[in-house]
Amino acid sequence: MISENIPDYDSVNFKIDERHEDSLERKILRKSLSGGSVAVDLGGGYGRLTDEIIDSFDHIILIDYSMSNLVRAASKFSGKNVIFVASDIRDPPLIDESVDFIMAIRVIHHYSNLAFLERITSKLRDGGKFLFNFNNLDSPLLILSLINGLIHGRDGNLNPFRPGPQLITVQSNKSRIFFMNYDSFIRSIPHDCTLDKATGAGLLHNAYMERKAESFNLDRLTRAELIFTELVRFPKLFPDVFVEISKCSGNGTKKLTDPFSILSCKKCGGRLALFTNSVVCSKCGSFYQVVGGVVDMR
Repeated sequence: MISENIPDYDSVNFKIDERHEDSLERKILRKSLSGGSVAVDLGGGYGRLTDEIIDSFDHIILIDYSMSNLVRAASKFSGKNVIFVASDIRDPPLIDESVDFIMAIRVIHHYSNLAFLERITSKLRDGGKFLFNFNNLDSPLLILSLINGLIHGRDGNLNPFRPGPQLITVQSNKSRIFFMNYDSFIRSIPHDCTLDKATGAGLLHNAYMERKAESFNLDRLTRAELIFTELVRFPKLFPDVFVEISKCSGNGTKKLTDPFSILSCKKCGGRLALFTNSVVCSKCGSFYQVVGGVVDMR
Protein backbone atom coordinates (compact mmCIF):
# COMPACT_ATOMS: atom_id res chain seq x y z
CA MET A 1 0.00 0.00 0.00
CA ILE A 2 1.27 3.48 -0.88
CA SER A 3 1.50 5.79 2.10
CA GLU A 4 -0.68 8.87 1.91
CA ASN A 5 1.89 11.62 2.31
CA ILE A 6 0.68 15.19 2.32
CA PRO A 7 1.63 16.96 -0.93
CA ASP A 8 3.81 19.87 0.17
CA TYR A 9 5.51 21.50 -2.78
CA ASP A 10 5.81 25.05 -3.96
CA SER A 11 3.33 25.72 -6.76
CA VAL A 12 5.86 28.09 -8.33
CA ASN A 13 7.28 24.85 -9.75
CA PHE A 14 4.00 23.96 -11.44
CA LYS A 15 3.76 24.11 -15.24
CA ILE A 16 2.37 27.62 -15.35
CA ASP A 17 2.18 27.64 -19.15
CA GLU A 18 -0.86 25.34 -19.28
CA ARG A 19 -3.02 28.21 -20.49
CA HIS A 20 -5.81 26.12 -21.99
CA GLU A 21 -6.22 23.94 -18.91
CA ASP A 22 -6.35 27.00 -16.67
CA SER A 23 -8.90 28.72 -18.92
CA LEU A 24 -11.13 25.64 -18.99
CA GLU A 25 -11.04 25.25 -15.21
CA ARG A 26 -12.05 28.87 -14.75
CA LYS A 27 -15.04 28.57 -17.06
CA ILE A 28 -16.27 25.39 -15.37
CA LEU A 29 -15.83 27.02 -11.97
CA ARG A 30 -17.86 30.09 -12.97
CA LYS A 31 -20.76 27.88 -14.05
CA SER A 32 -20.88 26.29 -10.59
CA LEU A 33 -20.96 29.51 -8.56
CA SER A 34 -24.21 30.58 -6.94
CA GLY A 35 -22.82 32.89 -4.25
CA GLY A 36 -23.25 32.77 -0.50
CA SER A 37 -21.58 33.57 2.79
CA VAL A 38 -18.50 31.31 2.95
CA ALA A 39 -16.45 29.52 0.27
CA VAL A 40 -13.40 27.32 0.78
CA ASP A 41 -10.56 26.87 -1.72
CA LEU A 42 -8.95 23.54 -0.76
CA GLY A 43 -5.41 23.04 -1.96
CA GLY A 44 -5.60 26.52 -3.44
CA GLY A 45 -1.82 26.99 -3.38
CA TYR A 46 -0.83 30.54 -4.23
CA GLY A 47 -4.43 31.47 -5.04
CA ARG A 48 -4.41 30.58 -8.73
CA LEU A 49 -8.22 30.33 -8.93
CA THR A 50 -9.22 32.25 -5.81
CA ASP A 51 -9.86 35.41 -7.82
CA GLU A 52 -12.72 33.60 -9.60
CA ILE A 53 -14.77 33.25 -6.39
CA ILE A 54 -13.68 36.24 -4.34
CA ASP A 55 -16.56 38.49 -5.47
CA SER A 56 -19.27 35.83 -5.08
CA PHE A 57 -18.94 35.20 -1.33
CA ASP A 58 -18.67 37.25 1.85
CA HIS A 59 -15.68 35.27 3.07
CA ILE A 60 -13.10 33.01 1.40
CA ILE A 61 -10.94 30.50 3.29
CA LEU A 62 -7.89 29.27 1.34
CA ILE A 63 -6.42 26.06 2.80
CA ASP A 64 -3.13 24.54 1.67
CA TYR A 65 -0.28 22.68 3.37
CA SER A 66 2.53 24.78 1.90
CA MET A 67 3.38 27.91 3.88
CA SER A 68 5.35 29.37 0.96
CA ASN A 69 2.31 29.07 -1.30
CA LEU A 70 0.03 30.65 1.27
CA VAL A 71 2.36 33.54 2.13
CA ARG A 72 2.48 34.32 -1.58
CA ALA A 73 -1.33 34.17 -1.74
CA ALA A 74 -1.66 36.37 1.35
CA SER A 75 0.48 39.01 -0.34
CA LYS A 76 -1.57 38.74 -3.53
CA PHE A 77 -4.94 39.14 -1.78
CA SER A 78 -3.89 41.52 0.99
CA GLY A 79 -6.87 43.52 2.25
CA LYS A 80 -9.39 41.21 0.59
CA ASN A 81 -12.00 38.98 2.24
CA VAL A 82 -9.67 35.94 2.35
CA ILE A 83 -8.35 33.93 5.30
CA PHE A 84 -5.26 31.78 4.73
CA VAL A 85 -4.82 28.52 6.65
CA ALA A 86 -1.94 26.03 6.53
CA SER A 87 -3.44 22.61 7.16
CA ASP A 88 -4.02 19.14 5.74
CA ILE A 89 -6.92 19.56 3.29
CA ARG A 90 -8.19 16.04 4.05
CA ASP A 91 -9.40 17.22 7.45
CA PRO A 92 -10.12 20.95 7.05
CA PRO A 93 -10.18 22.75 10.43
CA LEU A 94 -13.70 24.10 9.99
CA ILE A 95 -16.84 23.71 12.06
CA ASP A 96 -19.42 21.37 10.58
CA GLU A 97 -22.21 22.70 8.33
CA SER A 98 -20.72 26.18 8.04
CA VAL A 99 -19.73 26.49 4.37
CA ASP A 100 -21.73 27.25 1.23
CA PHE A 101 -19.20 26.21 -1.41
CA ILE A 102 -15.99 24.16 -1.51
CA MET A 103 -13.70 23.73 -4.49
CA ALA A 104 -10.69 21.44 -4.91
CA ILE A 105 -9.21 21.78 -8.39
CA ARG A 106 -6.15 19.64 -9.27
CA VAL A 107 -6.16 18.35 -5.69
CA ILE A 108 -8.07 15.09 -5.20
CA HIS A 109 -5.82 13.15 -7.58
CA HIS A 110 -2.93 13.42 -5.09
CA TYR A 111 -4.59 10.78 -2.88
CA SER A 112 -5.61 7.16 -3.39
CA ASN A 113 -7.80 6.77 -0.30
CA LEU A 114 -10.93 8.87 -0.76
CA ALA A 115 -12.46 8.33 2.67
CA PHE A 116 -11.63 11.96 3.49
CA LEU A 117 -14.30 13.20 1.04
CA GLU A 118 -16.90 12.63 3.74
CA ARG A 119 -14.95 14.81 6.19
CA ILE A 120 -14.90 17.57 3.58
CA THR A 121 -18.62 17.44 2.78
CA SER A 122 -19.45 17.48 6.51
CA LYS A 123 -18.41 21.14 6.43
CA LEU A 124 -21.15 22.02 3.93
CA ARG A 125 -24.46 23.55 4.87
CA ASP A 126 -27.61 21.84 3.64
CA GLY A 127 -27.63 22.53 -0.10
CA GLY A 128 -23.96 23.53 -0.13
CA LYS A 129 -21.86 22.54 -3.15
CA PHE A 130 -18.52 20.79 -3.57
CA LEU A 131 -16.73 21.07 -6.93
CA PHE A 132 -13.65 18.96 -7.68
CA ASN A 133 -12.02 17.02 -10.49
CA PHE A 134 -10.22 13.72 -10.96
CA ASN A 135 -8.25 11.84 -13.62
CA ASN A 136 -10.44 9.24 -15.32
CA LEU A 137 -8.67 5.96 -16.03
CA ASP A 138 -11.58 4.62 -18.13
CA SER A 139 -11.43 7.29 -20.83
CA PRO A 140 -10.77 5.91 -24.32
CA LEU A 141 -9.01 9.21 -25.03
CA LEU A 142 -6.54 8.40 -22.26
CA ILE A 143 -6.07 4.93 -23.68
CA LEU A 144 -5.37 6.42 -27.10
CA SER A 145 -2.85 8.82 -25.59
CA LEU A 146 -1.10 5.96 -23.83
CA ILE A 147 -0.91 4.00 -27.06
CA ASN A 148 0.48 6.95 -29.02
CA GLY A 149 2.93 7.89 -26.26
CA LEU A 150 1.58 11.44 -25.98
CA ILE A 151 1.78 11.65 -22.18
CA HIS A 152 5.30 12.89 -21.49
CA GLY A 153 7.45 13.58 -18.46
CA ARG A 154 5.91 10.86 -16.30
CA ASP A 155 7.04 7.46 -15.12
CA GLY A 156 4.99 4.49 -14.07
CA ASN A 157 2.59 2.31 -16.03
CA LEU A 158 -1.13 2.94 -16.36
CA ASN A 159 -3.36 -0.03 -17.15
CA PRO A 160 -6.91 1.06 -18.05
CA PHE A 161 -8.13 -2.51 -17.57
CA ARG A 162 -6.96 -2.81 -13.97
CA PRO A 163 -9.40 -1.52 -11.31
CA GLY A 164 -8.46 0.76 -8.45
CA PRO A 165 -6.29 3.89 -8.18
CA GLN A 166 -3.11 3.85 -10.24
CA LEU A 167 -0.09 6.04 -9.62
CA ILE A 168 2.25 7.99 -11.86
CA THR A 169 4.86 10.57 -10.92
CA VAL A 170 5.16 13.96 -12.58
CA GLN A 171 8.86 14.44 -13.16
CA SER A 172 8.81 18.26 -13.16
CA ASN A 173 7.93 18.52 -9.47
CA LYS A 174 8.03 14.87 -8.28
CA SER A 175 4.36 15.02 -7.30
CA ARG A 176 2.27 11.85 -7.28
CA ILE A 177 -0.84 11.69 -9.43
CA PHE A 178 -3.53 9.02 -9.12
CA PHE A 179 -5.89 7.98 -11.89
CA MET A 180 -9.26 6.54 -10.82
CA ASN A 181 -11.83 4.32 -12.49
CA TYR A 182 -14.87 6.47 -13.25
CA ASP A 183 -17.58 4.22 -11.78
CA SER A 184 -15.68 3.41 -8.59
CA PHE A 185 -14.94 7.10 -8.07
CA ILE A 186 -18.61 8.06 -8.45
CA ARG A 187 -19.51 5.38 -5.90
CA SER A 188 -17.13 7.01 -3.41
CA ILE A 189 -19.30 10.15 -3.21
CA PRO A 190 -20.51 10.52 0.41
CA HIS A 191 -23.95 9.02 1.09
CA ASP A 192 -25.47 12.29 2.31
CA CYS A 193 -24.64 14.07 -0.96
CA THR A 194 -26.17 13.97 -4.41
CA LEU A 195 -24.35 14.08 -7.73
CA ASP A 196 -25.58 17.23 -9.45
CA LYS A 197 -23.32 17.22 -12.47
CA ALA A 198 -20.29 15.54 -14.01
CA THR A 199 -18.49 17.42 -16.78
CA GLY A 200 -15.93 15.78 -19.02
CA ALA A 201 -12.77 17.68 -19.93
CA GLY A 202 -9.17 17.11 -20.94
CA LEU A 203 -9.42 16.83 -24.71
CA LEU A 204 -6.20 18.81 -25.02
CA HIS A 205 -4.46 17.67 -21.84
CA ASN A 206 -1.40 16.10 -23.35
CA ALA A 207 1.91 17.53 -24.46
CA TYR A 208 1.21 17.39 -28.21
CA MET A 209 -2.23 19.07 -28.10
CA GLU A 210 -1.10 21.67 -25.56
CA ARG A 211 1.55 22.81 -28.04
CA LYS A 212 -0.97 22.87 -30.89
CA ALA A 213 -3.43 24.86 -28.78
CA GLU A 214 -1.01 27.79 -28.67
CA SER A 215 -1.71 28.51 -32.35
CA PHE A 216 -5.47 28.97 -31.76
CA ASN A 217 -7.52 31.65 -30.04
CA LEU A 218 -7.52 30.42 -26.44
CA ASP A 219 -10.98 31.67 -25.48
CA ARG A 220 -12.63 30.25 -28.59
CA LEU A 221 -10.85 26.94 -28.14
CA THR A 222 -12.02 26.66 -24.54
CA ARG A 223 -15.60 27.55 -25.45
CA ALA A 224 -15.58 24.97 -28.23
CA GLU A 225 -14.42 22.25 -25.83
CA LEU A 226 -17.14 23.14 -23.31
CA ILE A 227 -19.80 23.08 -26.03
CA PHE A 228 -18.57 19.66 -27.10
CA THR A 229 -18.71 18.29 -23.55
CA GLU A 230 -22.26 19.62 -23.15
CA LEU A 231 -23.33 17.94 -26.39
CA VAL A 232 -21.72 14.60 -25.62
CA ARG A 233 -23.00 14.46 -22.00
CA PHE A 234 -21.06 11.27 -21.29
CA PRO A 235 -18.21 12.30 -18.97
CA LYS A 236 -16.86 8.76 -18.75
CA LEU A 237 -15.35 9.33 -22.20
CA PHE A 238 -13.06 12.13 -20.99
CA PRO A 239 -9.68 11.84 -19.22
CA ASP A 240 -10.50 14.68 -16.79
CA VAL A 241 -13.86 14.80 -15.00
CA PHE A 242 -15.26 17.68 -12.96
CA VAL A 243 -17.81 16.60 -10.36
CA GLU A 244 -20.32 18.86 -8.63
CA ILE A 245 -22.11 17.40 -5.63
CA SER A 246 -24.44 18.99 -3.09
CA LYS A 247 -25.17 18.28 0.56
CA CYS A 248 -28.70 16.97 1.02
CA SER A 249 -28.90 16.69 4.80
CA GLY A 250 -28.20 18.86 7.84
CA ASN A 251 -29.55 22.12 9.13
CA GLY A 252 -26.56 24.38 8.67
CA THR A 253 -25.34 27.06 11.03
CA LYS A 254 -26.35 30.67 11.21
CA LYS A 255 -24.54 33.19 9.08
CA LEU A 256 -21.27 34.09 10.78
CA THR A 257 -20.06 37.67 10.96
CA ASP A 258 -16.59 36.73 12.20
CA PRO A 259 -14.94 34.50 9.58
CA PHE A 260 -12.30 33.26 12.05
CA SER A 261 -15.07 31.68 14.14
CA ILE A 262 -15.63 29.28 11.23
CA LEU A 263 -12.22 27.74 12.02
CA SER A 264 -12.20 24.91 14.54
CA CYS A 265 -9.47 23.89 16.96
CA LYS A 266 -7.47 20.84 15.86
CA LYS A 267 -7.35 19.61 19.48
CA CYS A 268 -10.88 20.03 20.79
CA GLY A 269 -13.00 21.28 17.89
CA GLY A 270 -13.78 24.58 19.61
CA ARG A 271 -14.21 27.83 17.72
CA LEU A 272 -11.29 30.16 17.20
CA ALA A 273 -10.84 33.90 17.54
CA LEU A 274 -8.15 36.16 16.08
CA PHE A 275 -5.71 38.02 18.29
CA THR A 276 -2.64 40.05 17.28
CA ASN A 277 -0.25 37.31 16.10
CA SER A 278 -2.24 34.17 16.81
CA VAL A 279 -5.64 32.51 16.63
CA VAL A 280 -6.89 31.20 19.98
CA CYS A 281 -9.43 28.49 20.80
CA SER A 282 -12.26 29.79 23.00
CA LYS A 283 -12.78 26.31 24.47
CA CYS A 284 -9.36 24.85 25.37
CA GLY A 285 -7.12 27.89 25.01
CA SER A 286 -4.89 26.39 22.33
CA PHE A 287 -3.32 28.94 20.03
CA TYR A 288 -2.05 28.85 16.47
CA GLN A 289 0.51 31.32 15.17
CA VAL A 290 -0.19 33.70 12.33
CA VAL A 291 2.90 33.94 10.11
CA GLY A 292 2.96 36.18 7.06
CA GLY A 293 -0.81 36.51 7.24
CA VAL A 294 -1.25 32.70 7.37
CA VAL A 295 -2.78 30.74 10.28
CA ASP A 296 -0.45 27.78 10.82
CA MET A 297 -2.57 24.75 11.79
CA ARG A 298 -0.33 21.99 10.46
